[in-house]
Amino acid sequence: MNLPNQDQVLASGRHVITFMGGAVTMFAALHLITGGDATSAANALNQIGHGFSEVVAGVGTLIGVASGIAAALSANPLIQLFKGAKAVANDPALAKNATVAQQAVVATAIEAMPDVQRVIASPAVALASPSPGVVSPTAKVSA
Repeated sequence: MNLPNQDQVLASGRHVITFMGGAVTMFAALHLITGGDATSAANALNQIGHGFSEVVAGVGTLIGVASGIAAALSANPLIQLFKGAKAVANDPALAKNATVAQQAVVATAIEAMPDVQRVIASPAVALASPSPGVVSPTAKVSA
């Protein structure tokens, strides 16, 4: 089920206002309210309908702005790295077909983290990585 769009919300608001206008007309026809009260009630309903339309338009604009901000934040390369790392941690089979070059890029990115000093990788990945902090288990590590 999709959320209603702005036109659908405005249309439903118009139906509510139309129904309420009919109720005012019925009350006036049954002499439950006077003609002046009916006019005042109709004006009040029109103001409510106009206000509702303004609120919906404002909220629609804010949703668009918030969606743009959320998209910009989620497109951040570091956020993407963390999402990918979490996905692979939850399902290691995702990384099964990663090439040596792709693994070298990931190892280099991990080594760039502030609290990571070295990344131990296969000799092929260590050679493919431009970072001296990505080493193979057989590499001699200086203290």
